Amino acid sequence: MHVTIKDIAKTAGVSYSTVSKALNNSPLVKENTKRKIVQIAEEMGYEPNYAAQRLVSKNAKIIGLIWPTIERTVLSTLVSKISDEMSKTPYSMILSVDPLQKSMETFKKFQVDGIILFEENIHLDIKPNSTPFISYGVSGRNNNLYPIIDPNHEKAMNEAVNYLSGLGHTDILYIGNVSSIDPFQMEKYLGFKKSDGKTRPPH
Repeated sequence: MHVTIKDIAKTAGVSYSTVSKALNNSPLVKENTKRKIVQIAEEMGYEPNYAAQRLVSKNAKIIGLIWPTIERTVLSTLVSKISDEMSKTPYSMILSVDPLQKSMETFKKFQVDGIILFEENIHLDIKPNSTPFISYGVSGRNNNLYPIIDPNHEKAMNEAVNYLSGLGHTDILYIGNVSSIDPFQMEKYLGFKKSDGKTRPPH
């Protein structure tokens, strides 16, 4: 049987609004009354109706993360870090590995408060809307329609090769999939070519 706020109010001998305020940790409810209500709610097995809360607050406290490809180990680590940081906030995270448009439709149904996208080498056709949107990708690809976090692979590769060169290594080989349709790989290759160390062509 589903326990409602009205059930808790009847058991606690207080009003419906008092229970609602107490469960939302409102300062308008005395601490001893709040503790009593919370204890009763736990004993009765009360579970908040998040759908109803969204209708009232217009805030789902959910962030959607779209990851169109799950092969990359580095990005899987990043997903874990994002999840860890999210756990420190009132927000929850939903991860979707579906294609972009399907993920967007799913998150629209959930009325998420924001969306994070791991862009990789996909080409987006996203129109600005009321949902905050940010991408982990390559800057300059979206005509400033939405913010992009660009880790600057070119600079990172350049610094990595120069570091190895500084240690005395003179024969440094680049192994990677150099593809003109993959901006991440092209950035890495350009950083490799600009390095100071004596390098060999990519393989």
